[in-house]
Order: sequence, then C-alpha cells, then structure tokens
Amino acid sequence: MNMIKTLSLITLLSTCIATWAEPIPLTTLSVELGKGLVTGQGRTVSFSRIPVTDSDTGLTRYYSFSSALKVDSNNNLLLSNITEVVDVTAQIAQSASIHSGIYSDSEGRFFAVTGPTISENGYFAYSMDYIDVLNEGKSIVVAWTSAPSELSLYQDSDFKQHDGKGHFGYVEENLSINDGFWGTQNHVFISQQSSESFLVTDLSSNGTLSGSSKLTYQYASYDEFRDAQP
Repeated sequence: MNMIKTLSLITLLSTCIATWAEPIPLTTLSVELGKGLVTGQGRTVSFSRIPVTDSDTGLTRYYSFSSALKVDSNNNLLLSNITEVVDVTAQIAQSASIHSGIYSDSEGRFFAVTGPTISENGYFAYSMDYIDVLNEGKSIVVAWTSAPSELSLYQDSDFKQHDGKGHFGYVEENLSINDGFWGTQNHVFISQQSSESFLVTDLSSNGTLSGSSKLTYQYASYDEFRDAQP
C-alpha cells in the first residue's frame, strides 16, 4: 500500500466506523472495520486486523495501527499521533495454518488439537488436550490465540518482541504431569515449524523463551488414533 492510499485509509477510518465494506475515495480500495477489531483505552483507539480489499485484484490485506483522539479549534473530534500502519496479513495467514488433529510430543504423549475457532475479539483460537491413553487421571489443557501481546491475557510489554512470530498461550490445566517440559511452564509461546509440526515453548514473565516441546501431526481424528492403538 503506497503512502497516498495509506493516508486515504487513515482519513476514512477517522471519519466513520463502518460495519460494511466502504470504498476509499480516489482509490480502488475498500475497508470493512466491522470485520476487524477496534478497541479503546483512555483516548487511545487501536485498530487491529482491518481488512482492506483492492477491487482491481480482489485481494484482501490486513492492517493494524493505533491513534489518539483530540479536539481541534472547531470542536471536531479527530485522530492524532497515528502510529505506523503495519501489514499483518502474513501473521493472520500463519494463525490459521496449524490444523486440528492428533499430535505427539518427543516423549510419546498424544494431544488432541482443536481449532481454529473464532475468539470473542475476532482472533483465531486453539485448544490442545492431553490424551490419557493409560487412564492415569493425567490432564494437560493448553489454549492459545492469534491475538498480539497487547490484546492477550498478559498485556506485558516484554512480550512485544515476539509479536508476529507465533501465538501467546497458557496452560489452563495440568494434573499429575510434573516431569520434563510439561512440569515447568505456565505461559507458553506457540510457533509453527512446518505444515505438520509446531513448538510449545516456555514463556517467562519477562518475555524470555526457554525449553520447548515439539508437537508432530499423527492422525486426523480421535477415531483414527483410537483404531491405531494396540
């Protein structure tokens, strides 16, 4: 998106919040705020994953930025101090690239991954549940979304360094599994390694990444997994 089109987009966003696709004057672009996420705190407004479609190509790209509200000399409400408009299309594409199914870790444990679903704030959401093959009463439940750090549960500035590189998650439940990687972490960072695998990495409160567990795709469904058991 060139500078003229960027300025046109910002001008449009500062004058309306549409729930339908609306053309940006003097361009081939249209924007649909209703399919993105607009949030506010104090006088700061954040626009996240705003879809912009080019009518010439039919392609849609997604952008995020934030701004502050101000009043001019004529008492008009305006947006000011607009941050850099960031193209987050690649991040969104990566968000939905982990597919559901049964995965195994390096210790031979199996997990059922479900998703993506759509979270309340419009981001992709996943859940990963440990399969207690031996009926030992053990349980691990991990949840994550594609939301950036500022919109995640943590809202910790130290996590911003990882935005766009993966997804923020947390261990919702961990019963009786206290050995190896799964016995140490609470907050986790999810990063895709290939079309068939991803890493779950320990994420400390200061944003440091440490030990990880690699999950590799094995079966398309629980029924397929069950049928393969001896």
